[in-house]
Amino acid sequence: MTESSDEFVCWRYTNGQKYLEVRAPDHYTLGLLEGRFLRRKIWFFKIIIYLMTIPFFFRKRYTYKRFIEIACHYEEAVEEKYKDLYGDLRDEMRGMADSINGISYEDILLQNTYIELVYGHLIPIHRDFPEIFEFGCTGFAAIQNDTELEEKTESLEQANTLIGQNFDLSKLFKPTASFVLHKVKGRPKVFSLRFGSMLSVPTGLNEYGLKMTVNIVKSTIKTHPIIPTGIRTRMGFYLCRNVEEVYSMLNETSDSICYNLTVADKEKIISLEINPYHVVRTDVNEWIVRSNTFVDPSLQQYLLRKNYSKKRQKYAEELMKENYDNKLTEEKLRKILSKKPKINRSNTVAFFTDKHFGIGGPKASGKNIGKNPL
Repeated sequence: MTESSDEFVCWRYTNGQKYLEVRAPDHYTLGLLEGRFLRRKIWFFKIIIYLMTIPFFFRKRYTYKRFIEIACHYEEAVEEKYKDLYGDLRDEMRGMADSINGISYEDILLQNTYIELVYGHLIPIHRDFPEIFEFGCTGFAAIQNDTELEEKTESLEQANTLIGQNFDLSKLFKPTASFVLHKVKGRPKVFSLRFGSMLSVPTGLNEYGLKMTVNIVKSTIKTHPIIPTGIRTRMGFYLCRNVEEVYSMLNETSDSICYNLTVADKEKIISLEINPYHVVRTDVNEWIVRSNTFVDPSLQQYLLRKNYSKKRQKYAEELMKENYDNKLTEEKLRKILSKKPKINRSNTVAFFTDKHFGIGGPKASGKNIGKNPL
């Protein structure tokens, strides 16, 4: 544990899970503290990316250096409106690099650009991309329909929305995964899932009660440089207090990959099916399920494999409908997330709901279910 008047960092433990809590006066110091405590996870992510070059080196001459060059193009794509904030986040990435021997700023930038590299470059160009390096997940969201619970919590100003997600990757990625709660002077607290040095994955929440889950979708569309996901997610958590502000920010910035983003505040849920050409918005009145595919008919043309994730999508919808009709609660949502083998899969490495989180798959028994600090 490290602590001073305006700096603090330590691992917190809750019901068999842990998260890193960090407080700093500025982003460079935040990066220094994060790097000190996450260095093994950051190093492991670097090794994974090195391994990812092997299938492509002899065919396409991809090297780690080439991946770095691609990532640097993304850094040039930051819109003028966000350059000051990006400067702060760049300081944080430099702080992480400066605190870890053998890790450069470019290594950190590449990890934050990993999703764009894989889903906007390698998969659309090389259709036989190894699944071991892909991200998968199943997400759920619902408007609270337990009226008795609403009456009990109304005076406490608790949320009227529920959200939850499993994050599925190769077990290779589990050593890179962490949940981090951080606070920088002048910015809201953020609690989110992270891999290696990624500043934030769109799986988490901020102190305003804004919550996000994400499902990456394999497509045939080759990327163009944008603000990398790991960085833009943090920007969203910093700048947005509700779903409409997230929606406005997405319309102001460019997209180059396909994904589903579900966003909830205390009263409202929207689910966005996103590709570089347009965004299909669904305002959720009851519940919604998202997996690694598009549901809207107009977007099927962009899918790399039309049937991928469709059976899991249908099964998840059936589970959600059954539970919603019987008054859905956060506990019931966690039990949905624990359903083996289609939802809680062998490669589930993390989960998140409004109230709970964990590394590894969620257990129906409630063991090893950490309590969210926000």
